[in-house]
Amino acid sequence: MKRYFMIALASILLLSIGIVIYGAWLNKEGENNIAERMSSRALALQGERAQMKEIRPVQRWSTVKLSADEMADAVSRVDGVVQSVLVDRQSFVKKGQTIVQVKNEEIPLKIKQADSNIAKAEAEEKRAYNTYQRHLSLMQEDATSLEKVDEAEANYRAASASIEEQKAIRAQLLINQGRQMIEAPISGDVLMLYRREGSYVTAGTAVALIGDFSRLHFKSAMNDAAIRSMMPLDEMKEMVFPQKDFSKVYSTDYGEGNQGADQHFHAHILSVTPSLDIPAEMRYVVWEVDNTSGILEPQTYKDMYIQTDRRTSVLAVPMSALSDQNGDVVYVWNADGLLERREVKTGVDDTEYIEILSGLQPGDIVITSGAEGLEDGMKADVEVKEAEDDGRQ
Repeated sequence: MKRYFMIALASILLLSIGIVIYGAWLNKEGENNIAERMSSRALALQGERAQMKEIRPVQRWSTVKLSADEMADAVSRVDGVVQSVLVDRQSFVKKGQTIVQVKNEEIPLKIKQADSNIAKAEAEEKRAYNTYQRHLSLMQEDATSLEKVDEAEANYRAASASIEEQKAIRAQLLINQGRQMIEAPISGDVLMLYRREGSYVTAGTAVALIGDFSRLHFKSAMNDAAIRSMMPLDEMKEMVFPQKDFSKVYSTDYGEGNQGADQHFHAHILSVTPSLDIPAEMRYVVWEVDNTSGILEPQTYKDMYIQTDRRTSVLAVPMSALSDQNGDVVYVWNADGLLERREVKTGVDDTEYIEILSGLQPGDIVITSGAEGLEDGMKADVEVKEAEDDGRQ
């Protein structure tokens, strides 16, 4: 009985193993069939040939901080009360123009006191001089001692010094009296008025902010390739703000030729440090921006790029051909209808096309409909966009 039980158990085990093996074989066959169907199915993609194009090189900044060299505070040089503000905000002033008058009521009193002190010192000097002369006469008659003569001379000299001291005090008071007129330190617009009439200020207190925003500057770090793409350095280049967010901090007035959000700005490179003849990985570049329209101000702006007017003939592909995930990688559609993953070295771009320095040959077809999900060796059916005569080829 036990023998029959063991035989039955063995049969059941063998049958189970057979079922498992047969199921695995069916599953493998199914996967092979799916793979064969997928491999025979071509992806529908779009592409464009790598070709020589004339592009206008572009340099981009995610943020740019504009500054004004011509911006300074008008500062009170004396303590006192603001008696009158002689300008309005946004009005144009010239360097040296009086913009605020401060009154220090103590200064006239101190000047009067200084005049009195000078008069007293002069009277004392006269008395000391007479005493000194008298002792000199007595000395000739041996009617006084040398010590008395020396003492009289010292008193006379001290009285003379006292006059000069009081005159210096008076001169400084007159200077301070003139300093009650606060002048514009530079020519420009009155951007801010910090004090109103009747407010008290101390020496060193800023009462107004004057600025000239017609020329603004910003600084950036650039490598040699980027700098050379902007040659010639002193040539004006187009400066573009795609977001067109020109909100104002200082509420400055607009200048002549203002076109609002449609305004075209221009900038050029003012200096490069170190100079290009000195080897360096990165260089410190100062740009100057023409802001005669008055739209821009010294503040931070987002998403700006500068484009040259000079056209450069280069091997180029659409920027959409570059893989966002893998950096400088493109997918090429070869003669066998398969995709090839290619690493490329890129150069300048004009926001639409980008220069290819290595990795592609003219005529290579690159995928432009996106690299997501693409793999090396995939079969594809590509609709190739033919070159258009856009004036750049």
